[in-house]
Parts: sequence; structure tokens; C-alpha cells
Amino acid sequence: MAEKTLISWADTTWPVTVGCDKVSAGCYDCYAMRDARRMGNNPNEKVSSVYNGLVVKQDNGLLNWTGVVRELPERLDWPSTWHEHRDIFVCSQSDLFHEGISDEFIGEVFSRMWNYNWHTYYILTKRPQRLLSLLEKNPPEGLRDLNSEHFPHIIIGISAEDQKAAEERMRLLVQIPLSPSQRFVSAEPLIGPLDLQPWMNQIGWVIVGGMSGKHAKPMHPKWARHLRDQCEAANVAYHFKQWGEFLPEELAFERQAMPFTEADTLLYKAGKPKAGKDTPTVEEDGTTYYRVGRKKAGRVLDGMYWNARPGRNESPILASHPIGSTVTVIDAGPEYDGLRGTIEIIQPDDPHDPEFCGEEAVYYLTAEGSQIDQAFSYWQLQPAPTR
Repeated sequence: MAEKTLISWADTTWPVTVGCDKVSAGCYDCYAMRDARRMGNNPNEKVSSVYNGLVVKQDNGLLNWTGVVRELPERLDWPSTWHEHRDIFVCSQSDLFHEGISDEFIGEVFSRMWNYNWHTYYILTKRPQRLLSLLEKNPPEGLRDLNSEHFPHIIIGISAEDQKAAEERMRLLVQIPLSPSQRFVSAEPLIGPLDLQPWMNQIGWVIVGGMSGKHAKPMHPKWARHLRDQCEAANVAYHFKQWGEFLPEELAFERQAMPFTEADTLLYKAGKPKAGKDTPTVEEDGTTYYRVGRKKAGRVLDGMYWNARPGRNESPILASHPIGSTVTVIDAGPEYDGLRGTIEIIQPDDPHDPEFCGEEAVYYLTAEGSQIDQAFSYWQLQPAPTR
């Protein structure tokens, strides 16, 4: 049974259908294909039988969907077993509105979301036309009352990997009978510049992320920043999910945050740069990108984690491990106040707190040759602007 997920904008996945097929450029090397292939090779037959036959490897080395989709009614009631509130990504390995999913099964999924309404459900699709078609004709029972009053806990979004996809899908998304705060856009993988300003007053959330996987392509930082700036101007929640496999040269040689333990206390210190002299590079439009891998690339944009989700975290949450950031010293005595220092080590304010996750910390800064400790919340730490 699905539990916690590593997807930064959800708590749990609910793969109640599996399988899909490609419909646009954003499907090029879909992570769900890689997951389905891996799960299809699982030695546990109960797992592999669900995923067998969904994916094929082509002569060019790329994976592709076979077009087979499966409804998994045995998973319909999973949310009932999660007694505490969760933000749930619905159909994380498929598309709920794929043509191969029956009207009746879609209705069953919505009925469960209605019944288990202590959760928030995120539904992401590249096929909003199917949902609108269901609503216009005789919708299945679970969909008959789809509106903000009856389903305030459902948030529906479309994938928009580039401007072409946005132009095709946004006009359909805004017709779904939900409030603007219940509509979102996933610009992942972001493969080109994207302007969402014409629709910003009709959505409540934008997710941005680069491409991952063996066949990934770089994401230009100006694309991610442009969407962030659009969201800030419109007061729309912005979530930066990941850089993907590549970092632009300006970020590739930042030092990594490396954990270590001293006196039974978990500390973080500056480690090696993310890229080295032998790191593979790609040149595109005058920008050099270094392939450092998804984990090293991380998800910090301009010194911050942008973690917003609808209804909470309305403003960006700052980087929880800003090792190497340059900050301004405060409350450290008149001889130090106002100095710019570099964060070298981070440790919990309470070294015996086993659940330390960044709310209270001590930053050890090096400023003009002196090491200074600064104790305050990560949420209060603002990296100094670069000169």
C-alpha cells in the first residue's frame, strides 16, 4: 500500500489506475514509465502482475507506453485507512481521465474522495477535455456534484510543459467548475519558456521542475524564475520541485551540504562542489549545463525552497540547509553586527532534539576570520543579495 512519497508537493500517492500513453512533448521520458518498468520486474508477483505489459523498450533505447491501462478497484479504499489528513496525489502512475478508464470507474474514484473528505486530493491530467466531456453529458454518480461547495478538498491541474501545451489545456482547465484556488498547473518537465499571465487570476498554484532520467534535457533557470515572478505578482502559490539532472554553470560549483555526527549531534557542513572538472556538460543557447544528477542538483532556486501548496505555506519557505550562503550577521555584538558572513556549519539549537527539521538552528558563520554563532529559525534566514 502506498504510504509516504518523495514527491515534494504531496504526502502520499494513490495509484488507483496504472498505464498511459504519450500525448505531448512532456511525455518524452516520463518518470511513470520508468517506475512501471521497474515494478513490472519486481520479484513479488502481486506487484509485477499489476505493471506487466504497460511499458516496452524501443530500438532507440527509449521506453514507451503500450497503451494498456488498468483500473485497480482493490485500491479504491486506501484513503480510508489513512486516518490523519494527507495531501494525496491521485493516479500518480497514470491519468485518471485517460480514454481507457471507464466513466464508471472515474465516478468511483470521485465517490471515494467525497467519502474520505478529511484529505486533500490533487488530480493532474493532460486530458482535461475528457473531464469536461463527462460533466457535459450524463456524468457518473460521483461526478454529478463536482463544484467547490461539494468538493472543496479537491484540486485539479493540467500539465503544461511549454507554451503550446498551455495554450491547448489552460482554456479547458478554467472551465472546470471549481474555484481558482482549486486549479493548478504543473510545469514539469519544463522544456521551454512559459507565460501563464493570461490565466493567473483563474488558478491558485504552479509547480515547476526540470527533467530527470537518463535522457533528460536541461531546464534554463530563466524559465523557472519567470514563472516564479508571475506567481509572486499574482499572489499565486509557487512550488519549485527540482532542477532535474542538470544545473547551469552559475550553480554547478556550489558546495553541497554534507551531514556528519559529532557528540551524538547531527551537523551539516560545506562539502565538495556539486560539479567537478570531469562532470559531463551540455551547451544550449549560450548556457553551459553540468549533469550532476537529480539528487545533487536539488531544488533550491535563488537560495530558497519554494514549497507552497494551496491553503498552506502561502509564502516561500527558505532553504533549510543554505550551506555556503552569504548572510548578514545580526545580534552578535557591535563589533560583528552588519558583517557579511558565510554559513559553514549548521546544528540544532537543541542538540538532543531527535526530531530536528530546521525550525530552530544555530548557524556557524565565518566573517572576517572569526566564527560567530547565529541562533534563529530557518524561516527567518535571508541569503544576502549577490553584488
